[in-house]
Amino acid sequence: MSEYLRTYKAVLTVLSPVFIGNGCKISKKEYIFLRNEGKVYVPGMAKFFEFLAEKGLTDKYEQYMLYKNCGLANWLYDNGIGKKEFLKWTAYTLDARNAEFKNQESVEIQTFIKDAYGCPYIPGSGLKGALRTALLADNIIQNKEKYSDDANKILNAKLSGRPKDILAEEIKNIETKAFNTLQRNSKKQDDAVNSCLSGLRISDSKPLDTNCLVLCRKIDEKPDGSKSTPNILRECLKPGTKVEFDLIIDSSITGLTPESIMEAVNNFGECYYCEFAKGFRYSLPLEKGTIFIGGGAGYATKTITYQIIGSRNVPYVSQIIDATLSNKAKKEHAHFKDRELGVSPHTLKRTYFDSRLQDIGLCKLDII
Repeated sequence: MSEYLRTYKAVLTVLSPVFIGNGCKISKKEYIFLRNEGKVYVPGMAKFFEFLAEKGLTDKYEQYMLYKNCGLANWLYDNGIGKKEFLKWTAYTLDARNAEFKNQESVEIQTFIKDAYGCPYIPGSGLKGALRTALLADNIIQNKEKYSDDANKILNAKLSGRPKDILAEEIKNIETKAFNTLQRNSKKQDDAVNSCLSGLRISDSKPLDTNCLVLCRKIDEKPDGSKSTPNILRECLKPGTKVEFDLIIDSSITGLTPESIMEAVNNFGECYYCEFAKGFRYSLPLEKGTIFIGGGAGYATKTITYQIIGSRNVPYVSQIIDATLSNKAKKEHAHFKDRELGVSPHTLKRTYFDSRLQDIGLCKLDII
């Protein structure tokens, strides 16, 4: 291997449930919930349809899908199909004790990304995206003067009538200034080929077993500690799971080292707490080496707004979020109240695991 290339192992230890969706959902007619067991059984649909054909139940199942409103567990029971039979075509099982099912089986489940063999994994792009945010935030924190003009442009940007990729041009300019230090395309500095982050390569994670998945309910916590529980369930990696990646640094392209990456992660986490999470009654500072991974973790874990405009962020972040919402959603979410609450957005994204309220997506990162 070239002397410029250094290969490391990046290990994520899941500290709180992690959700990385594949864009799919399982309806109540596609999973079997047994409340007395606190488990959800997810059928392998090909084997399930073979079973229905063998039993002559295909027409009955079609009628059920079209006209019935009960969950699959009830339909199986009504047709004399017990656990011994459905276990033969169950693809995997989810611990649902943390999910707090409401109205029996009335909710869809957002599913975790899986490979061609049905094994959950974390794409390398997911980890690199989280590191990219941390590295950009750290660059801003360390070079405030360098980005002062960019901060003013963001603060003075007109937000009304802008599309959902709001502030995309302003953020792209900041990213170009931070990362596009190469001269591969001197005529177009914002070309991706000029990014020094091309020297950081991260593989997809090693595949995991489905027994690493647990079912969790989304919880929105307000600054005073009050909570709301939207009707959203997600397949999540459970705490304690270890996820391994290959991480390669090409020193001919980038000056990054494991130490500088971890420093950026720590600085981002400290800023996240001081500028945002500190505004919530029960939030605690992040431990060193912790990073948010995946979906549903919240605005503050994915953006550099707090780093670029600092303590001026509350009224402005509320304006940014409002600008992306419909009039109906603006009234529903009421971000115009964030200024008086002292934090924006005014919800922390959390869930229950083992009877403990936890942040979504928090992991310990080690680069070995």
